[in-house]
Formats: sequence, structure tokens, C-alpha cells
Amino acid sequence: MLRVSLIQARPSMRLAAPVLHPDRPDTMLLRAGFTLDDRAIDRLRSMALPEIWIEYPDLRFIEKFISPKITQQRGATQKMLTEIFDRLGSNANAKLDYLTYRNTVRDFVQSLINEPEAALYIQAMSEGDGPLLRHSADVTFLSLLMGLKLDAYLIAQRRRLAPHRAKDVVALGVGAMLHDIGLLQIDEEALQRFYRTNDESDAEFRRHVILGYEQIHGGLDAPAAAAILHHHQHFDGSGFPTRRKSGDEVRGLAGEEIHIFARILTVADLFDRLRYSDPSAGPVPTVKALSMMREEPYRDWVDPVVFKALLSVVPAYAPGTVVKLSNGESGAVVDWDPADPCRPTVQRIAPLEDLGGRGWRSAPCKRFVLSERRDLSIVEVDGVDVSRANFYPCHDAEFTLLGTETQAA
Repeated sequence: MLRVSLIQARPSMRLAAPVLHPDRPDTMLLRAGFTLDDRAIDRLRSMALPEIWIEYPDLRFIEKFISPKITQQRGATQKMLTEIFDRLGSNANAKLDYLTYRNTVRDFVQSLINEPEAALYIQAMSEGDGPLLRHSADVTFLSLLMGLKLDAYLIAQRRRLAPHRAKDVVALGVGAMLHDIGLLQIDEEALQRFYRTNDESDAEFRRHVILGYEQIHGGLDAPAAAAILHHHQHFDGSGFPTRRKSGDEVRGLAGEEIHIFARILTVADLFDRLRYSDPSAGPVPTVKALSMMREEPYRDWVDPVVFKALLSVVPAYAPGTVVKLSNGESGAVVDWDPADPCRPTVQRIAPLEDLGGRGWRSAPCKRFVLSERRDLSIVEVDGVDVSRANFYPCHDAEFTLLGTETQAA
């Protein structure tokens, strides 16, 4: 199976996975096995769906990375968020059902534990009802994925708790769901201005963390509420909310002053915002967003251990992604290594325009193991030039989470 954008979709391609309705993510729009035609493609494009999975006989093994159960749980989370935002949009004082949110997140966590090979960020959610809803759903998914990878680090960072409680990420997931709830109370002009510019210095925008915290802290566990209040704190102290330190210094929290849940939310929130930094252009390739996070100022904003967790659950080039190599060949990513994210294994495929016709089985099965072929690199993904976005480790353990999670950040 291959993951292709709707721009790349062609008639006669067959769906390898169901397509969910963007406004009702718990509802199937098209079933697996459906053969696309012009009408179906036009309809999907009009709904602004980001991508689809199509059949490719030589790549059936990629199915192990796609879980219907996890997809269903992500849809349920987005549906719940839709209901929350609708309720608060019409009544800022509406009562929220925190117990239901916890139960939904707990079920989500169990699905991720049960299917670890599919517990990866491969496919973004649809814009659906708008950027705030999609962003909140994706940040929830990313935060849970990272939290589960960071179990030992959570134990080390939450020493006063019993280990089984310290690594419980249900509160993290609930906090992630509601992390931007305060945006519903700020001026619409300021909100749209932030979507256009991603400028965090806007005083009106900054109010949302306090507004959100004040709205929910009485009903949430303290760690979840703290994550909502502090998800714009930066590891170097340059974030917000600020407070006066000794003398006249005014800054945000820094380092381990920031609750670990907030540090995880910071990474998830920043990664997603960088992917969607230009709403009119659609998401940038994942590798570009990850590369940007390694540059100033962003690299100083994030806990380096949490960033390693991000690399462990967000493939720079996800399995099933169609790429072009520097030798001119097209292929699909079939394997990857978080320790060297930009050198995955790529299998040659027929040109996309042939998929669905007889020519799609004709490409010889040849693999390029980029970790062993330093003369080759990925230069294009989804039609976008990524030749300058690739990044490589300077030493074997630079991106490796194992062995660092119990160290102090």
C-alpha cells in the first residue's frame, strides 16, 4: 500500500484503507477496495482530505503500520473535541464531562499499547471543522505517542510518585485535548492573525493559556491543568506565561521547572504548528518540520529528550510514502530507523501515473538501503523538494532515546 496526496490520486487506483468523513471522523466515507473514479476524486478533494492509502501489490506488508482500531480511536477523539468546542463556543460556562474524556483517552492509550507497530504518526487528521480542531486532535495523538515512549523518563521526572502512576499518560492526553481551549475566548481577529503569522508575542494570543487554565483547572488533575497553562513555556526560559525572577528579570519557566507533561505538549504543539505554518499552502513535509525544530530558535525551546521521543514516533519519511531519490528513481519508503531518520529503506515502484493500470506491477523489486548508500538521498516527497531538509546524526546516539530517558533533561 502507498500513501498518496489527493493531488496525486488518479482514476482506477484502489483504496487500501477506508476513508473517513472529515466532519464525522467516526463515519466511513469510502471502504477499502473502492476503485477511484473522477467523481470520487473530485469529491475527496473538495473535502480537503490530506491523503489516502492505495493498493500496491508488492507493498502489502506496510499494512502492519496502519491500524483500523487506532484510526477509529483518533476519529472518536476528534468527534469528542468537536462536541467540546461546539458546546463552549455557544456557552463559555458550559459544564465539561471530564470523566468521559478520561475514559476515551484511556481506551486510546490501550489501543496504542496493543498495536505498537502502528503506534506512529504517519497520517494527519483532516482539517474537518477547522484548524483548531485538527490541531488539537493531532497534538493529542502525538503527546500520547511520545508519553508512552518516555515511560522511564516520566518515572525519573516524577520521582515523588509510584512508578505506575508516574508513567500513566491519561492525564497528559486529556490535557492535550484541551490545551488550546482558551483560544475559544480570545478575540477572533487575534486568533486569525496568529494562524497567519504564528507570532507568539501577541499579547491577546498569550492570554489563551491563562483563560484555558482558569476554565478547566477545577475539574482536571493538577498535571493536566499545569500542562495547559504551560504548554508555551520554552526549555530556555523564553516562553510564557512569564513571572518575575530575582531582581528585575522577567521570564517564563525553564528546564525542569516546567512540568514534564507541559514539555511534551510543547514539542507536539510546536511540531504541528510548523507543519501547518502556512494555512493557504497545506502542510509542509514532515522532514521539513523536524528539520526546523533542530534550528534556532526552536531547538532551544524543547527538552532534548522529548525531541528524541518525537523522532521515535514521527518518521521523517513514513512507511508507504512515495519519494524520489537523488539518482532520479521513484520509490516507496518501506522501513526506517529513528536513529538515522532521513536514511530509510526505499523500494522502487512504478511511476504514480501508472498505478491502477497494468504497468504498476512491472517495476523490478529493488531496494535502496540509504543507511548503506551514502551516495543517495531523498530529494522529493509529495512533489516537494526536500533535498535541503535532510538531517543526519553526528554520532550513533544523537537521536537514540534508549539510555537517555532516565537522565536529567
